[in-house]
Formats: sequence, structure tokens, C-alpha cells
Amino acid sequence: LGCMPAPDGKGMGAFSTVIIAKGATLGEYTGEVLTRKEVEARYWGTRKENKHDRKWRKSRCQRKQGISGDYLFDMGNDLFIDGEDADVSSWCRFANHADELNDEGEDDVACNVEVRRRLSWDEDEQQQLRLFLVALREIEPGTEICYDYGGEYW
Repeated sequence: LGCMPAPDGKGMGAFSTVIIAKGATLGEYTGEVLTRKEVEARYWGTRKENKHDRKWRKSRCQRKQGISGDYLFDMGNDLFIDGEDADVSSWCRFANHADELNDEGEDDVACNVEVRRRLSWDEDEQQQLRLFLVALREIEPGTEICYDYGGEYW
């Protein structure tokens, strides 16, 4: 996969460089896991920042990492994956939005991957919810990788 500017002013996008088979796992959406309270203080401005939030912001700024909140993925249960920090995130943050079907009701130029949630366990046998992008159909080289962000995003 490659990342480059996407059409229609969408910023950066992820594009296939090889044929991707239907059902293939393309990658894991990774980043810093944040609680709702952290997101409220750091991105939404609905909670006052504490010393940890200020330290986080300072670290992001020193490392020239973004603080826009554009790469937040709501995992439910008041947890979010923040894919904005390039030091801890994957290329999956560049997968852009597309509707499930295009304007003509066909899926040939609409979303071509979906997000699947999988449970795993870490070294301490703590349960973790992980997010993966999985191909809904065969994807040709040069095709932008897109999924439906869902109604919560908008």
C-alpha cells in the first residue's frame, strides 16, 4: 500500500499497489488509546486539561505531531484510538471515507474495506479490542482504500 494525496480535497489517502483479495486483512488501525475524558480535554475542549493533558500536548508539539483530532476512532465503551501521532499509528489512518454505495446505488466506486473488531490478549492476559481493515471485494492496484466512517463521525 502507498500513501499519497487523495482526490477531491480529502488530504492524504491510502492506495493499493497490488491486487488485494476479497477478505484479506489490509492492516490494523493503531495509535494511542485514549479515554473519553482524555478526548474531551485534549480535542473537544469540553473538559479542563490536567497536568497529563498538558504534558501530552507539549510532547505532541515538540515532536511536530498533530493535535486536530481528525484521526480519532471511537471504539465504544468510552475508548478511542488516536491515530494522529505518526510515531505510534499505522498507515490505516489514511484510509478515507466513502459511502457504502455510490450515487447510482452501486458499490464499484464506494467503500472497499470495512472495519472489523477483534479481541486479543496482551502479555499480562488483559483483553484488548483491536481494529482491522478488511477488503470487502477484490481491490485493483491504484485504487484508493476507503471505508464508511459511520454516522457517529459526521
